[in-house]
Amino acid sequence: MKCKVEEDVQCVEFIDNPVFEIHGKQYSLFLENSKMVHDVDKALALLPINQAGIGIPILQHRVYEVPSLEADLALDVLIDCQPWDTAENSHYVSTNLEIVKAKLIPQRNDVKTEPEKVFELEE
Repeated sequence: MKCKVEEDVQCVEFIDNPVFEIHGKQYSLFLENSKMVHDVDKALALLPINQAGIGIPILQHRVYEVPSLEADLALDVLIDCQPWDTAENSHYVSTNLEIVKAKLIPQRNDVKTEPEKVFELEE
C-alpha cells in the first residue's frame, strides 16, 4: 500500500526501540546503535562540558524508509546529552531518546533517508 498523503503516526511504546502504530499494525526502528546516534556522539565528543556540568538537549530531524508501505517515516527525535564524567576535559554523550513527532510521508527521490529501515513487527 503506497502512501499518498502525509499522516501523523503515534509512537505507542519506547523501551529499547520505538514502536509505531501505522494502519493498525506495529512497526519498529532500531535507533540505539543507529547512524543518527553515532553522528551525534561524534559531534558531542568535540564539545567540552559547560562549567555547570548540566545536560543539553539536541533535536534531530531524520527520515527512515518503511519498505513494506512504500513510504518514509519522518521523525523529530529529542536526544538528551549528559557529561561523560566530572573530569575537567570531559565531553558530552547521548543518553536518552524521545520521539517528539512522527509522520508517515510519501517516498520522494529528493529526500535523503537514513540507512536503518522501519520494519513491521510480527504478531
